[in-house]
Amino acid sequence: MNPQIWIMLSFTLIFFLIYLSARKTRQEFSKRSSIDIDDLPKTKLQKMTLLTFILVVAFTIAAFGMVSHYGVEVWWQDDSVRAVVTFLLLSPVLIFFVFNLLVEKLKKRDDGTLDERDEYILSRACSGVGGAMIVVLAGWMLGLTETYRETHLVPTYYLYLMFWSGLITNLLASLGSILMAYRSQ
Repeated sequence: MNPQIWIMLSFTLIFFLIYLSARKTRQEFSKRSSIDIDDLPKTKLQKMTLLTFILVVAFTIAAFGMVSHYGVEVWWQDDSVRAVVTFLLLSPVLIFFVFNLLVEKLKKRDDGTLDERDEYILSRACSGVGGAMIVVLAGWMLGLTETYRETHLVPTYYLYLMFWSGLITNLLASLGSILMAYRSQ
């Protein structure tokens, strides 16, 4: 089976795991608080997270599109294509870094911009990240092992893609769990 199919299957499983984690966060917050989460308006944190998530997804899709369009071997051998893809993959990391700086700035404000729901969701935001990354790495491992079983030689460029997919999974899982914790039923 093709490694890309294993990766798509693992991302589907990741979405499910993050959804379950977000539901648990939401249920625990509901038990601790008498606030009805559904009646609350969108917070500044929620809006920032949604914008960050959209940007990270857009850059990731652009990078994935370039690698898919050129093919993995051509992408690896053509320095200009590899540089563009690397820029597209570094951009989400930079965007996530700016997001974290803005969250820290919100935490330091004393005007109630960050409420107790935001604080609780942020404290649980990374609960699904480890599982998500393990699933992606397992997808890569199964896909590459099955694809290159006869030769026992995995091309180096897949290791590069494996690293980036793990990093991007970390970002998307963190942001996704925040967003789903606000609105998961």
